[in-house]
Amino acid sequence: MKNKEKILELIFKQGKITSSEITSIIGVSRQYVNLVISESGVHISRSQARRILSGLEKFKIILLDFDNVPIIGQAFADEIYRVFHHQYPNIKIEEENMSESVHFMVERAKNEAKKSL
Repeated sequence: MKNKEKILELIFKQGKITSSEITSIIGVSRQYVNLVISESGVHISRSQARRILSGLEKFKIILLDFDNVPIIGQAFADEIYRVFHHQYPNIKIEEENMSESVHFMVERAKNEAKKSL
């Protein structure tokens, strides 16, 4: 099995795992892990969320289409649903085409955001 396949398999099996943990388990560089993740449609990092949200503060409603996104990470979801939403509370964030695992992380992030209000 190639390293790319090992990385993706580990992400899908664990559900919640950091790129540093993947690096330790598989023995590849963190940059390589991040490259594989970004190319595969898996969104786990805060920086990925910030890139997606860049410039969206101009809108009243943001529709996030998670089609072909198998999984998102806790940090990714937290950046959108707690940090960004706290910064721009008048912007409505909506989602569509969520897999079960994406839906789980989105709901978890929304619940955590409510606790921090």
